[in-house]
Amino acid sequence: QFHQDPNGQQSLECLNHMVMDSFSHLSDVIQYLRLIKHPKIFEFCAIPQLMAIATLVQLYNNPLVFTSVVKIRKGLACKLMLNCSDIKQVEYYFSLFISKIEKKIPKYSNINNKQMQELINKSKQLFN
Repeated sequence: QFHQDPNGQQSLECLNHMVMDSFSHLSDVIQYLRLIKHPKIFEFCAIPQLMAIATLVQLYNNPLVFTSVVKIRKGLACKLMLNCSDIKQVEYYFSLFISKIEKKIPKYSNINNKQMQELINKSKQLFN
């Protein structure tokens, strides 16, 4: 049904709800990464998490998900892999992606948008 009406309200709300559900695990991810002390293990764990949040930003409120392939750019993937050697760098990228996804929250009011904004606000507090 969603691929037939990718710009439809129901399609995007379902997609956004799935992204929001994934996004709700961000605080656990950050807490876990903060506990890892060995640099190589840290990178091994941080890279997939950065790729995941970058992908969530691409997916959120994007009707192209239903009609084509949506991925992060290879250049961004390389940049993330090369710049995730410590928690400060990772937190920088997480906060950058949080800001990007916040800008994509639809302006109309509904429960999903309000919950996503609440998640964004909680996530921002992780880095203060």
